[in-house]
Amino acid sequence: MYEKNLIGLYNYFDQNKCTYLLAETPYQLRSTDTYKAGTNTSKGINASGAVNAEGRNMIKSWLQERISVTSETKVYETIYSPALIAELIMWNIDGNFDRVSALIMLMWLDSTMYKQVTQQIEKTKSFLDSDYFADMGLLKKKPVGTIDSNFYS
Repeated sequence: MYEKNLIGLYNYFDQNKCTYLLAETPYQLRSTDTYKAGTNTSKGINASGAVNAEGRNMIKSWLQERISVTSETKVYETIYSPALIAELIMWNIDGNFDRVSALIMLMWLDSTMYKQVTQQIEKTKSFLDSDYFADMGLLKKKPVGTIDSNFYS
């Protein structure tokens, strides 16, 4: 994930035939006016003030999460990079904090990937899940004490 308002990066990847390494623009940030698959408008994020502010909010909530359901340890207690922690503490609107900017891009990428995985899981069904086969009486009743299977209804 990169900031596409930095001119020249997409062209560099395109000239070296490496655009597959660039992440797609998150669904939440795609503009129907400018987005076109396979072009430089389909990769990266235009890092505006609102996008960065939302990214900082995502970082804030992520840092406060527990690392697991059974643990009381928060994410911020497990960060191994002192430089990132220092930049998070010292962040201000006028400064140049590259690690925080990179973490913002990571948060956007994570939210997009999670949404895609969720949508993929919801859409995945076999043809046997259709009511058509059950209405036609083509699916056998599941015998008692067997494991779940799509071959029985």
